[in-house]
Amino acid sequence: MSAAAHEDLATMKELRQFLVKYASEEENHYLIAAEDLYACGLALLREPLDVTLWHAYFLEVATTRPFVRRGAPVVLENLAAGVAGPLVEKALGADFLSARNTRYIRLHHPPAPPDEDPLKLALVSAGLEERQLVDLESGARQCTVMYLRMARWALFPDSDSAY
Repeated sequence: MSAAAHEDLATMKELRQFLVKYASEEENHYLIAAEDLYACGLALLREPLDVTLWHAYFLEVATTRPFVRRGAPVVLENLAAGVAGPLVEKALGADFLSARNTRYIRLHHPPAPPDEDPLKLALVSAGLEERQLVDLESGARQCTVMYLRMARWALFPDSDSAY
């Protein structure tokens, strides 16, 4: 929400409205992920350092450079539907997974190709300036590094990413 309040979006009414709606929809998805874990008989682990750093960084940067913050979901929202799509499909076929314990991944694994992602389309139609595009790319790159560190922790919770 703080990204939508930034002065850079003052003249981008449609993008601002889209971002507010988008944030409202995404805000509680972590609760769905937690319910999926509980449905698998698993418990939440304590928040690792990389997740704490993610929140600290992106909450702060959203107030000063909103397009850096917007670069993150462009990557995350398209992983399951993009390059990771075949792996996600294979994983969803596992015997222990069901519609009851995979709601989060199914929300983020839409049938539409990444080229039709509503966030990407909203950003493209906004007519961003060069500096905003640079920030968007920077945010996507930073997100990728942080996301891969968090994925490593998820796969190997005793690794150094846990601290």
